[in-house]
Amino acid sequence: MTISDTVLLGALHDAASAVRSALDGLTDWGTAGTRAGQYKSDLVADEAAVAILVAAGTGVLSEESGAHDPGRDVVVVLD
Repeated sequence: MTISDTVLLGALHDAASAVRSALDGLTDWGTAGTRAGQYKSDLVADEAAVAILVAAGTGVLSEESGAHDPGRDVVVVLD
């Protein structure tokens, strides 16, 4: 099943809003300690966006967490 443009745009908007909300509540912007150059903000933003996008029916390829449902018709790339 192909995701409609309207659903995709809504999911992207919701993901951006979720990232904004997650980062608004973040108090420690330091390094995550998981790998060089990775910050806690990277992980918080990734978690918020991936959850919304996968629930909307897209696949995700994320710099932070790898591939999520990569076989979907639409795959969103997060950096």
